[in-house]
Amino acid sequence: MQTTSAPTLATRVLTILLALGAGLIGTALWAHGGDAKTPGELAVRYRHALYTAIGWNIGQMRGLLDAKETDFDRARFRRHAEHVAALAPLLPEAFPADSNLPGKTAAKPAVWSDSADFTQRLQTFASSAQSLAQLAASGSQTQLGPAFKDLTGQCKGCHDKYRQEE
Repeated sequence: MQTTSAPTLATRVLTILLALGAGLIGTALWAHGGDAKTPGELAVRYRHALYTAIGWNIGQMRGLLDAKETDFDRARFRRHAEHVAALAPLLPEAFPADSNLPGKTAAKPAVWSDSADFTQRLQTFASSAQSLAQLAASGSQTQLGPAFKDLTGQCKGCHDKYRQEE
Protein backbone atom coordinates (compact mmCIF):
# COMPACT_ATOMS: atom_id res chain seq x y z
CA MET A 1 0.00 0.00 0.00
CA GLN A 2 1.42 3.36 -1.03
CA THR A 3 1.14 6.24 1.38
CA THR A 4 1.32 9.90 0.59
CA SER A 5 3.15 12.35 2.76
CA ALA A 6 1.58 15.48 4.10
CA PRO A 7 2.53 18.71 2.34
CA THR A 8 5.45 20.49 3.92
CA LEU A 9 4.99 23.76 5.73
CA ALA A 10 6.74 25.58 2.88
CA THR A 11 4.33 24.03 0.35
CA ARG A 12 1.31 25.03 2.42
CA VAL A 13 2.63 28.57 2.90
CA LEU A 14 3.37 28.96 -0.81
CA THR A 15 -0.12 27.68 -1.67
CA ILE A 16 -1.68 30.17 0.72
CA LEU A 17 0.46 33.00 -0.64
CA LEU A 18 -0.44 32.19 -4.22
CA ALA A 19 -4.13 32.05 -3.31
CA LEU A 20 -3.90 35.38 -1.49
CA GLY A 21 -1.96 36.93 -4.35
CA ALA A 22 -4.48 35.70 -6.89
CA GLY A 23 -7.29 37.03 -4.71
CA LEU A 24 -5.67 40.45 -4.40
CA ILE A 25 -5.00 40.62 -8.10
CA GLY A 26 -8.52 39.49 -8.90
CA THR A 27 -9.94 42.11 -6.58
CA ALA A 28 -7.79 44.81 -8.16
CA LEU A 29 -8.88 43.73 -11.64
CA TRP A 30 -12.51 43.65 -10.62
CA ALA A 31 -12.33 47.05 -8.92
CA HIS A 32 -10.35 48.79 -11.65
CA GLY A 33 -11.03 46.73 -14.73
CA GLY A 34 -14.55 47.96 -15.32
CA ASP A 35 -13.43 50.34 -18.03
CA ALA A 36 -11.12 47.81 -19.70
CA LYS A 37 -12.68 46.75 -22.97
CA THR A 38 -10.15 44.38 -24.49
CA PRO A 39 -8.04 41.45 -23.28
CA GLY A 40 -4.96 43.65 -23.79
CA GLU A 41 -6.36 46.32 -21.48
CA LEU A 42 -7.12 43.67 -18.87
CA ALA A 43 -3.54 42.41 -19.15
CA VAL A 44 -2.29 45.95 -18.50
CA ARG A 45 -4.48 46.11 -15.37
CA TYR A 46 -3.23 42.68 -14.28
CA ARG A 47 0.45 43.62 -14.55
CA HIS A 48 -0.16 46.94 -12.78
CA ALA A 49 -1.71 44.98 -9.91
CA LEU A 50 1.23 42.56 -9.85
CA TYR A 51 3.81 45.32 -9.87
CA THR A 52 1.92 47.27 -7.20
CA ALA A 53 1.93 44.23 -4.90
CA ILE A 54 5.59 43.46 -5.62
CA GLY A 55 6.59 47.09 -5.11
CA TRP A 56 4.76 47.33 -1.82
CA ASN A 57 6.48 44.21 -0.49
CA ILE A 58 9.89 45.44 -1.66
CA GLY A 59 9.25 48.73 0.13
CA GLN A 60 8.42 46.86 3.32
CA MET A 61 11.64 44.84 3.06
CA ARG A 62 13.66 48.01 2.43
CA GLY A 63 12.22 49.56 5.58
CA LEU A 64 13.05 46.47 7.61
CA LEU A 65 16.63 46.41 6.33
CA ASP A 66 17.02 50.09 7.25
CA ALA A 67 16.04 49.36 10.86
CA LYS A 68 18.60 48.99 13.62
CA GLU A 69 19.92 45.44 13.73
CA THR A 70 18.35 44.95 17.16
CA ASP A 71 14.95 45.93 15.70
CA PHE A 72 15.19 43.74 12.58
CA ASP A 73 12.10 41.55 12.24
CA ARG A 74 13.23 38.53 10.22
CA ALA A 75 9.77 36.94 10.24
CA ARG A 76 8.22 40.01 8.59
CA PHE A 77 11.08 40.30 6.12
CA ARG A 78 10.69 36.62 5.24
CA ARG A 79 6.94 37.01 4.75
CA HIS A 80 7.44 39.91 2.32
CA ALA A 81 10.22 38.05 0.50
CA GLU A 82 7.94 35.03 0.12
CA HIS A 83 5.19 37.25 -1.30
CA VAL A 84 7.55 38.62 -3.95
CA ALA A 85 8.79 35.10 -4.69
CA ALA A 86 5.20 33.93 -5.18
CA LEU A 87 4.22 36.85 -7.44
CA ALA A 88 7.35 37.16 -9.59
CA PRO A 89 6.74 33.98 -11.65
CA LEU A 90 3.38 35.42 -12.74
CA LEU A 91 4.98 38.39 -14.53
CA PRO A 92 5.72 36.81 -17.95
CA GLU A 93 2.04 36.05 -18.56
CA ALA A 94 1.19 39.71 -17.89
CA PHE A 95 2.76 40.87 -21.16
CA PRO A 96 0.77 39.29 -24.01
CA ALA A 97 1.27 40.83 -27.45
CA ASP A 98 -2.14 42.50 -27.39
CA SER A 99 -1.16 44.52 -24.30
CA ASN A 100 1.33 46.70 -26.18
CA LEU A 101 -0.94 49.71 -25.80
CA PRO A 102 0.87 53.07 -26.02
CA GLY A 103 -0.68 55.57 -23.66
CA LYS A 104 -2.07 52.84 -21.38
CA THR A 105 1.19 51.25 -20.30
CA ALA A 106 4.66 52.40 -19.36
CA ALA A 107 6.14 49.35 -21.08
CA LYS A 108 8.37 50.25 -24.01
CA PRO A 109 7.79 48.50 -27.35
CA ALA A 110 11.09 46.67 -26.77
CA VAL A 111 9.25 44.43 -24.28
CA TRP A 112 7.67 42.75 -27.29
CA SER A 113 10.34 43.32 -29.96
CA ASP A 114 13.07 41.88 -27.69
CA SER A 115 10.85 39.48 -25.80
CA ALA A 116 13.56 36.82 -25.34
CA ASP A 117 15.76 39.19 -23.32
CA PHE A 118 12.78 40.62 -21.46
CA THR A 119 11.46 37.18 -20.52
CA GLN A 120 14.93 36.10 -19.40
CA ARG A 121 15.14 39.15 -17.15
CA LEU A 122 11.77 38.30 -15.61
CA GLN A 123 12.90 34.71 -15.00
CA THR A 124 16.12 35.92 -13.41
CA PHE A 125 14.12 38.27 -11.19
CA ALA A 126 11.85 35.38 -10.13
CA SER A 127 14.88 33.21 -9.37
CA SER A 128 16.50 35.95 -7.29
CA ALA A 129 13.23 36.52 -5.44
CA GLN A 130 13.09 32.80 -4.62
CA SER A 131 16.71 32.85 -3.41
CA LEU A 132 16.02 35.87 -1.22
CA ALA A 133 12.98 34.17 0.30
CA GLN A 134 15.04 31.06 1.07
CA LEU A 135 17.85 33.13 2.60
CA ALA A 136 15.31 35.04 4.67
CA ALA A 137 14.50 31.84 6.54
CA SER A 138 17.82 31.91 8.38
CA GLY A 139 19.91 34.82 7.14
CA SER A 140 20.87 37.80 9.22
CA GLN A 141 20.05 41.38 8.31
CA THR A 142 23.65 41.76 7.13
CA GLN A 143 23.40 38.70 4.88
CA LEU A 144 20.04 39.73 3.43
CA GLY A 145 21.18 43.21 2.42
CA PRO A 146 23.31 42.13 -0.58
CA ALA A 147 20.65 39.68 -1.82
CA PHE A 148 18.00 42.39 -1.56
CA LYS A 149 20.27 44.83 -3.40
CA ASP A 150 20.72 42.25 -6.16
CA LEU A 151 16.95 41.87 -6.48
CA THR A 152 16.27 45.60 -6.62
CA GLY A 153 19.18 46.08 -9.02
CA GLN A 154 17.42 43.71 -11.39
CA CYS A 155 14.28 45.85 -11.10
CA LYS A 156 16.25 48.94 -12.04
CA GLY A 157 18.08 47.23 -14.93
CA CYS A 158 14.83 46.05 -16.45
CA HIS A 159 13.07 49.38 -15.87
CA ASP A 160 15.95 51.27 -17.46
CA LYS A 161 15.66 49.21 -20.63
CA TYR A 162 11.96 48.37 -20.84
CA ARG A 163 9.97 51.02 -18.95
CA GLN A 164 9.13 54.53 -20.09
CA GLU A 165 9.06 57.42 -17.66
CA GLU A 166 5.51 58.14 -16.57
